[in-house]
Amino acid sequence: MFQTINGVQIREHDETKDLPNLLEKRFEIEYLDKVYVNGLVCIDIININVQGYERKYGFKRKIDYGRQWMYVIKHNDYVENRLKYGEVCSLIHEKIGVYLAKEFGFNPVGGFLIDGMENVYISS
Repeated sequence: MFQTINGVQIREHDETKDLPNLLEKRFEIEYLDKVYVNGLVCIDIININVQGYERKYGFKRKIDYGRQWMYVIKHNDYVENRLKYGEVCSLIHEKIGVYLAKEFGFNPVGGFLIDGMENVYISS
């Protein structure tokens, strides 16, 4: 069941409710945005191992950034509207940060990662 925090609906996924490890938990967010995407935005917050690539001297090497919290956009138009979803996530981040820290003991203050579901759920 969703809980409304500062206009953002959030709930913990049923399959992760009983898991004791916070890093295995998964949260679902629904937010009605009337400014950037003008509609309902569906997002998951998950903690995953993040890897990226760095180009240096003409070579591409893989970098492991470790486990980080990520906002996963569950819409097919993420690539075309990356900047708009970034603004929406920033707004959501400000609205629910205190709640997440108080209820679950993690502090999402500072930078956060955003990606589309096709990049996160297919490759993980």
